[in-house]
Formats: sequence, structure tokens, C-alpha cells
Amino acid sequence: MDTATILGILVGIGLLFYGVMDAKGGSEFINAGSFAVTIGGALCATMISLPMNKIKAAVSVAKKVFLTKTRPPQELIKTLVGFAEIARRDGILALEEASKDLDDEFLVKGLQLAVDGADPELISDIMNTELENIIARHDNGRKIFEAMGKYAPAFGMVGTLIGLVALL
Repeated sequence: MDTATILGILVGIGLLFYGVMDAKGGSEFINAGSFAVTIGGALCATMISLPMNKIKAAVSVAKKVFLTKTRPPQELIKTLVGFAEIARRDGILALEEASKDLDDEFLVKGLQLAVDGADPELISDIMNTELENIIARHDNGRKIFEAMGKYAPAFGMVGTLIGLVALL
């Protein structure tokens, strides 16, 4: 989990909460119906505009954003150098045993192809195709959040109008 992401969200929400509560106790700013229209409307409009399989994929992408810890490039380089040393010292077949502890499916797949004796050019082609598929999946998830970002301001204005009418 990336602590900067979580910290940014929590501090942002905290600042908004403080700003609302600082203004005369904040009760004038809290309207559950307006909140429901804003959030619910944006979600429903997104669901209407996109197929359900893409929406499910976006949920998966959101989970990965918050739950997956990114590894520093230096750590990955160290891991790859370690595998190169194992292959040079013990032979390429030793990589099969060494890769069992990895939690990186992409890297495991590449190592398994090497262990199986695949041609380096074929390994490169397969891994590039796999990388393109990963990028396409992430792009689909991004499109969902872009759609929500387009609809949220409009429903936010509707929620604001509801709050203003209720205030009168």
C-alpha cells in the first residue's frame, strides 16, 4: 500500500471536514440528500455509459491502487541481478526453484519461459504482448474513473441546487 496515496486522501478529507465544521458548526453544509445525488448520480451515470465488465475491472484497478505495494526499481534490479548470478552459477534450470518465492506474476512468467528453453526473441515477444495487455487493462480502469470525473460535477451542481432549495 502506498502511504502517500492514503495520507493524501485522509488529509484532504480532514481539511474539508475542518473547513466545513469551522464555519458555524458546519450543519449548514451537510445535506445527506445532496451527497447521495452527487455520488449516486455520478455512479449511476457511469454505469449507464459503460458495460458492467469494465466497471468490475475498475473496482479491481482501484483495489490494486490502494492495496498493492510498489517496489522500488533498485529492488527489482537487485532481484534480476540475483537471477542472472543463479543462472550463470547453477544453470538456467535453477531459476525454476529460485522463482517460486516471487509474488510478481509477470517476472515468474518470463523466468519460466527461459527455464523452458524458449528462444530469447520469443520470450521478448511474449512478454511485450503481456505488457501491452496489462497496459490495456489499466487503461480500461482509467477510463471508468475519467467518466466518473466527467459526471460528478454535473451531479454536484444538482446536489447543490437541492441543498439551496432546502435552505429556502
